[in-house]
Parts: sequence; C-alpha cells; structure tokens
Amino acid sequence: MLTRRRLIHASGAIMAASAVSGGAGFELLSLGGAAPGHLALSARELLLVQALAEALFPPGNALGVTAFGMDLGPEVDELMGDRLDPVVAPAFRYALKGLDHGTWLSRGARFADLPIADRVAVMNAWAEPEVTARRLTYDVLRTVVGMVFFCRPEVTQTIGWRPPCAIQFVANSPGAAL
Repeated sequence: MLTRRRLIHASGAIMAASAVSGGAGFELLSLGGAAPGHLALSARELLLVQALAEALFPPGNALGVTAFGMDLGPEVDELMGDRLDPVVAPAFRYALKGLDHGTWLSRGARFADLPIADRVAVMNAWAEPEVTARRLTYDVLRTVVGMVFFCRPEVTQTIGWRPPCAIQFVANSPGAAL
C-alpha cells in the first residue's frame, strides 16, 4: 500500500538521484512526447490505458462486456489529442504516471505488469474515499477511459444504449460514436 512515508521516501530518492545524476532524475517527472503516429500519449501510456480499461471492465463485470480485446489506447489518444481541451491531456497523463509509479511503490511492479486480479484490486483501492487525491485520480482515469469504452458499438449494443451525440472516432474503430 502506498503510504505517506513511502511517498516521502520515494520523493527523497528521486531528489537524491537527480542531484547525483545532474538532474536526470527529474525525467521521472517529464511526460515526454507522444508515441509515433499518436497525438498525445506515449507508448507506455497507451499500454497503461489498455491495462486500466481491462481492470475497470474485467471479465465477469456487471455490464456483461469486458475491455479485453478492445484496443482502447488509440481512441483515448485521439480523445486527448483532438477532442478535449488541451489542458486535459497533461493532467490525464500525470494521473496515468501516478497510477503506474504508485503501483510500483506499493506492489513492486508497474500497473500494466500486474495480473488482472491485482490490477482490479489496485483500482478498487484507488476507488476508496479515504485518500481524496487518490480517489480523484481514480475518477479522472475512470471517466476518460469510460468515455471511450461506453461509445464502442459492442458495449452500447450489449447494454442497449444509444449515445446522444455523433462524434466519430477514426483511430481504432470506425463507426464507434461518442
């Protein structure tokens, strides 16, 4: 579990590494550029989006449709880079980075490298209201991924919902409306 003490120790380690390496430790705080052929998200972030979607919508969930097999990364990338206000993308990317590094601190592995049961457990912990910043980060991640997931035709057909607007995603799934 990510505790305040672990966070303080990790922050101190980052600062120490940065001082020793002449500032290279601050690379951890850098977002970097988008992956080739993408608008906003890096290759690691695209992987994290898919791992996150699978944890939010795992097999056997109450909706009856899972994110497994849906490559949602390119659609979230398009949403971040072309559809939402430009201030949203960096906030979302830092939220992904916080999830990834927080999981590494608490579980010794990065989020996308965890088995699905562990990813679900991490997201359930982040959904708890005790730590407000973590809960707010969870809400941001769930909202953005959910915006794309719930506009996929296989999801809308399964749950019997018709999206009220007609924004088309072309990056990954022609005909997926938002």
